[in-house]
Amino acid sequence: MSSLIFYTDPKQVFVVTDTLAIVHQEDGSARPFLFTSKALYLPHLRMIVAGTGMGGFSDDWFRVINTQMLVHGIENLDEHAPRKLAELWDEFTALPEYIDGKTTTIYHFGISEESGEVAAFAYRSANGFASERIGYGIATKPGVEVPDGNLIDHIKEVMDRQRRSEAASGSADRVHIGGEAIAIHLTANECKHSSLFQFEDFEQDSAEAFSNV
Repeated sequence: MSSLIFYTDPKQVFVVTDTLAIVHQEDGSARPFLFTSKALYLPHLRMIVAGTGMGGFSDDWFRVINTQMLVHGIENLDEHAPRKLAELWDEFTALPEYIDGKTTTIYHFGISEESGEVAAFAYRSANGFASERIGYGIATKPGVEVPDGNLIDHIKEVMDRQRRSEAASGSADRVHIGGEAIAIHLTANECKHSSLFQFEDFEQDSAEAFSNV
């Protein structure tokens, strides 16, 4: 359950996520569990893996790519990803901690080994992890309006809109957003990570998470 904001054009990728992970309690409520990186970089493939939805699955997928797959890059990986993701999802949903009905979406952002330009893909469990090539532009998940101007100047405003929207939904499946906003900027020559800000309730969430250790 995450905030994901990204911008792509032929020469660069900019990805921002929050870091809060929650755990559902027996009464259906959620509490802070830990802080985690929700977008991870694979330098040897020049690509970023990010995930939304069911927590932990994108970490397992990152491990599979990094330790079990021999591929040339993001395009080559796309040939195998739908089948391998479906196999991993079958294993994941059989675990006792899996919450029935939860879904996930995996995102790949990287530099194409074929064109040398940015390529991006989405794979959704609800769609059998079929490959979806993502066009250039800005997107947010959960979806909210993005102000005009330089995206990085509006990340806090966009994430606050996401938090308000999800809090107002009243849904048991609402997305919980918090911790820090972590940005990854990828070009053909380098990848930079940065912490943009901490949310106002970071210390409160941190204290609650540590109180349950």
